Amino acid sequence: MFFDEIERLATELKDLTYFSEVDVRNEQDRKDGLKLKIADLRTKSSQLFKVVKENSEKLRLVERLLVPKDSYLDPPYLAGSPISAKNKAHEVLKRLAKMKLDTRNYAFVSLGGGDGTELYAEIENSSSNYGLLLEYDFNSVNKFSNNYLPFRMNHSRGSEIKLDVIECDLFDKDKLNVAKKLISAKNLSGIIITIHAVLHELSTRSSLKEGFMNENGVIDWERFFRELYEWHENIILFIREPGIAENWKPKQPVYITISNEYLNRFLNILGDIDRSHFEGNRKSNFEYLEKQKQIQCIPELAIEALTKLFYYPDYKWERREKVTSLSRENIVTALQAGGILFKILESEPFYTGSLDINMEHFGVSVTGNLNYPLPKPQCFTYTIATKETHSTKQ
Repeated sequence: MFFDEIERLATELKDLTYFSEVDVRNEQDRKDGLKLKIADLRTKSSQLFKVVKENSEKLRLVERLLVPKDSYLDPPYLAGSPISAKNKAHEVLKRLAKMKLDTRNYAFVSLGGGDGTELYAEIENSSSNYGLLLEYDFNSVNKFSNNYLPFRMNHSRGSEIKLDVIECDLFDKDKLNVAKKLISAKNLSGIIITIHAVLHELSTRSSLKEGFMNENGVIDWERFFRELYEWHENIILFIREPGIAENWKPKQPVYITISNEYLNRFLNILGDIDRSHFEGNRKSNFEYLEKQKQIQCIPELAIEALTKLFYYPDYKWERREKVTSLSRENIVTALQAGGILFKILESEPFYTGSLDINMEHFGVSVTGNLNYPLPKPQCFTYTIATKETHSTKQ
């Protein structure tokens, strides 16, 4: 009954927000789709109350949706979900607001932004009228294109907004050049480039990585950032990546406890990832201490394996990538190497609340030697760089 009420309300209020849709094949798909609509409604709470304040029945329903704890979104919370994409967009917009940036003649450029949920949210909640998505996955590009017209029609600036999409591998220099030409044709004051948890994927997923490798067969990120550097004279670059836990000692073992329900699955993941990414076929980097019901593990492997556990429905896909492969130092160094003049505005490690949700769901706790409490792992990095200080283009 509650889901039926939500569905009716979501339909009535569709003009207020861009809804993320799912392919409804069964009752569970329907409920999952409604959960995403709840998340959309929650992000629009101020507008919702303006609409429903004179209707007590709708008001009570909205108040139920806006409870402090999001009890309607079943864990685990996945970083690739539409909800997370919108959160990333709001974080970008919040930081731009702190810069006091007037985005009226700026474009948002999303690299590897999936179905464009992040890009739509940035355009919708700013004064920018142009967005560009570069995405290699055909299905995501198709979703982006299908949502484009409804997005414009439901937006107060609909006819003014123009969005382009390029289906491409981000290491495809020809397609990167197409992006540059599209941007150049717009006579923009500047561009805002966002890259969210994409860089670490490219070394295993790109079919064109050879053009960005050094003589040692390692990705030369300076070459990649140099391509972006040529897109405009005024660039603000947002990079959010997973990485090592900077606040854990690199060689100090950690001790993991996990719910019995997931123990065997996690041990299998540990063995697989250890062999795949840490040469564990020579010497294992973890050990199950049966008496203590704990797993002793090196920190990097712990982060890798827990990430794969949290993404388990897509494990076959996720196992190829190494989330700890790219450190904040790697990114900052590449942004300023070889004469590239990106200025670092911010660079910091951070902890994301989605880890709390997942760790609670899987019954995970991590301690140091002698069960000494460890700080929450700051295993994500956020870097903001600019080619030219934003104040020159206000």
